[in-house]
Amino acid sequence: VNDQEGDGGVTVSLRLCAYKEPDQITGEHQFMRLEQAKKGREWRNKLHRGGKFCDINCNLLDQSVEVDWKDEIEQGYELPVTRYSRSFGSECISEKHPRYVYAFGAFALGSKDYDNWGLFKFDLEGNKVSSYYQQDSVYLSEPIFVPNPDGETEDDGVLLSQAYFGKESETKLLVFDARNMEVVATVPTGMRAPL
Repeated sequence: VNDQEGDGGVTVSLRLCAYKEPDQITGEHQFMRLEQAKKGREWRNKLHRGGKFCDINCNLLDQSVEVDWKDEIEQGYELPVTRYSRSFGSECISEKHPRYVYAFGAFALGSKDYDNWGLFKFDLEGNKVSSYYQQDSVYLSEPIFVPNPDGETEDDGVLLSQAYFGKESETKLLVFDARNMEVVATVPTGMRAPL
């Protein structure tokens, strides 16, 4: 998700979307095994629940490494973004990690059903999902954060996410207020587009 340097370059901290299960990428029940997902709901519900936040803190002087899993946040997720994900130069250099991270995930809000997807705003100061969007049979894609150029807070901007509305068999572009995850615009495509 982000990396940071502190203590005059003595420590480096990486915040990752990581997996505790060693077979997450290669295992029978890894998140993106589409051939498994096509076998039906029973198979989909066996899939991994997605990544977890993990901070890896490296001290360059004594060469120590500390791993800090953010287990307080139970919601799994994939393809996280922040306000700074597409930033360059000094705008993305910081002494701390971003507070807010946005990502989609299955098994929304503790559901036992893979088909229950959502788009989440994670508050990593409070270690929680602070707001979300979730609707039955709506499958969301990786969000893109577009900052408000006059915004004064980290979460001032909009999120763009392509969503497949299963009941309507149509893909739409959803525009969310990144502060509260409310839909501010919906752009229908009139067709189904791949996610």
